[in-house]
Amino acid sequence: MLICFGRLIIQLVASFFILFFVFKNISFSIGMRNAKLDTIDIGTGDNYFLDISNNSDQVIDAIIDTYNKLPERKGKQQRGRKTKQEWKKILAKESKGEFGANSVLIPRGIRATGKIYLSKNPVFVSTNFVVCTLPSLSEAIMLSTWMSTIFYQLICEVSSKDQEGMRKMEICDIEKTFIPVFDNIKKETKDALFKEYSSIRFLKLIDPQIRQVDRIWANELFGENSDTMLDNARRMLEYLAKRRNA
Repeated sequence: MLICFGRLIIQLVASFFILFFVFKNISFSIGMRNAKLDTIDIGTGDNYFLDISNNSDQVIDAIIDTYNKLPERKGKQQRGRKTKQEWKKILAKESKGEFGANSVLIPRGIRATGKIYLSKNPVFVSTNFVVCTLPSLSEAIMLSTWMSTIFYQLICEVSSKDQEGMRKMEICDIEKTFIPVFDNIKKETKDALFKEYSSIRFLKLIDPQIRQVDRIWANELFGENSDTMLDNARRMLEYLAKRRNA
């Protein structure tokens, strides 16, 4: 038993040394797994994704060989043994799931914070997100800033399903929400949104505070009634979020 274990350690060390030498040649893509980032712009994401199309066969083979030599995982979620070709087939399929630049990432499940994300670069995401890819960065900024507002978060509270206190939204729910016609947005509003978007802090849904991005959109949509509409939306959002979390 000890001899076998010792051989396994030697194999793993040797494999990791091989991986170390090829690591500098590995090309990772931007990935988003969970809605934990606190900034609207995801930058380099919260995870790396191994895109098989951007890496050589030598690199992919070294990674798979190392992974297959890892000890079996104990417990219910045991890792199934697969051949190198099976892993390559899986990687090739997953690598086709890239979303283009200027994508807006909408979390499917939210509890306390009204999060929305924007990726300026191509990105791979988990099933925790619904993704809308826009033709341009300017449209992506307008969509993401709108979705961060008190108004849109209120719409989501109404359109979503309450799953044990979590606000759950699928594609069909998001399709029922309202998006302004961007072609009708005034240039001054667009300029203000482009200036503001990188400073946006997400809403605490049970205690929403009116922010500059909310005021910009309220002025565009409601003009002289913007303050009244903002206050009404804030109160209704707070009420619905507290009821969901009760």
